[in-house]
Amino acid sequence: MDNHDFMEAMRNCIKPQIDLKTMAKKECACCKVTKDIEINRSNSFEFEVYDFLSLCDKDEIPTSFDYVLDNSAIFKKEDEEFSDDWYLIHEADPTSRLLCAKCNLECNPTHIIIT
Repeated sequence: MDNHDFMEAMRNCIKPQIDLKTMAKKECACCKVTKDIEINRSNSFEFEVYDFLSLCDKDEIPTSFDYVLDNSAIFKKEDEEFSDDWYLIHEADPTSRLLCAKCNLECNPTHIIIT
């Protein structure tokens, strides 16, 4: 399995959640600025993924992917149950918040830009 493709598919799976969250309230949780909004996680994305994987049977974890027009990996239709489980688990995760780039950098020097 290509780990890069797997992580990309995990990110692409939850992209609609991230987009909805940032569109709904595009404001820094600390300073209330509305520009350069990013996601701040108390745990790294990789930690969240591997925590989720610890709940899965090894044979349920996708090892091949489909690709969209920009050549980024997505889960195959046959992996819909896995994808749906990840989406729901991530949606229920309260450990992320919206911060501006400045506040995010002060809280966490390794951050994800979503603007």
